[in-house]
Amino acid sequence: MDEEQYHQEGVMEVPVRVIRNDDPEGEVLVAAVAEQGVDNVGNDDSDGEEEGEEVAEVPLADLILDPLDPRRMQLTNEERQWALNIKQAITASPEINDMSDFSYAQLALTDRGDLQAALERAAHMQAFREEYKILDSMEDGMRSLKTTLQVFPAAFLSFSYSNSHGSYCFVYDMAAFDLYKLNKQPGLFQSGMWGIYYLGHCMAPDFQSMRRGAIFLVECQGFDWKRNVDLKTIRTIWVDFLAVYPFQIQKMKYFHSGLFINLINSLKKRFLPKHIVDKMEIGCMFERRLSDIYLVPDIDAAAQRLLSALECSLNRRYENERSFVLSGC
Repeated sequence: MDEEQYHQEGVMEVPVRVIRNDDPEGEVLVAAVAEQGVDNVGNDDSDGEEEGEEVAEVPLADLILDPLDPRRMQLTNEERQWALNIKQAITASPEINDMSDFSYAQLALTDRGDLQAALERAAHMQAFREEYKILDSMEDGMRSLKTTLQVFPAAFLSFSYSNSHGSYCFVYDMAAFDLYKLNKQPGLFQSGMWGIYYLGHCMAPDFQSMRRGAIFLVECQGFDWKRNVDLKTIRTIWVDFLAVYPFQIQKMKYFHSGLFINLINSLKKRFLPKHIVDKMEIGCMFERRLSDIYLVPDIDAAAQRLLSALECSLNRRYENERSFVLSGC
């Protein structure tokens, strides 16, 4: 089903319920997010501008761009200055290692002029990479993502770019995670942290994706406290990574959560900053379990489709990082 078949109307999208096995990516995203609306720049009540009327420039952050649009790697003058300030401060700091110009810009887009917050985030991410011995390369990234998918073969359902929302969307199944498994085999916990780190990279391959924010759709039906809950692991993922990785979250929607809502409500306020808590929507409903939509025609095919999408996005990120030069420095 083409993107043109589910245009936005106002700030609400028309949910498309027909699911095709050869294109399971877009429809459920539209249907899921449509319940409460999404950002929709450019659609208003007017039929057009009068002749000679001055048209206001749409802010870069509000543009919904194709994933290959070169404007996705543009910075505004203000954003560039933020990045330059961060670069100058880190270069002068004996505690924080120098970074790529791309990484300085990523910090700038996340903390938006708050230099101290950006420096703290950079120091935390440096400590995360050092603790888990992350190489931060394309080859290491794909190896880590493949390992993570093998450990949890039915947990990661989909990764795709939504042309409707201008955001990358990651769909996963909480009930398919045996978090205790990460601590049962030597090195497996470290591998899990590698996979999470590189997934963050996949969600933020360019500057526009960082501005727009990522969408997370989470299936909770069948969640088992005894099998799926390891508070130490959850805390590590949330506190050491999710709360500090430099990207924005547009929405984080939990479907068919049931009793899971009690756990999330209690933990999120303890472990996560307010700007993330505010994006979490618990108790969302959909007519089908998300795994029934995405694991088609079978788990192996879905995993290969997912891995290909992750590889494409991760490669784009590293290409952008290699080519980007922060002008004015």
